[in-house]
Amino acid sequence: MRLSAADGHPLISVGTVDLTLTIQGLKIPQKFRVVKGLSYNLLIGIDFMNSTHAFIDFGKKTLSVCDDLVVEQLVTRTNC
Repeated sequence: MRLSAADGHPLISVGTVDLTLTIQGLKIPQKFRVVKGLSYNLLIGIDFMNSTHAFIDFGKKTLSVCDDLVVEQLVTRTNC
């Protein structure tokens, strides 16, 4: 599988790992792809968004999963 950043440069995948993501006590088993050199420890993708019915509210800077069962504040960069 080829991965690329938003600007088009290639990303190097070093493998996958099965983990359980816990958001406010809600446990979500998920397969993660390990990628070299990312700025963040975790990025969520379309597969996760679809499987959890996730919704990002950019105005409120929140992520809701499982049809609003859990709502969490997004992490934002302060130097942008």
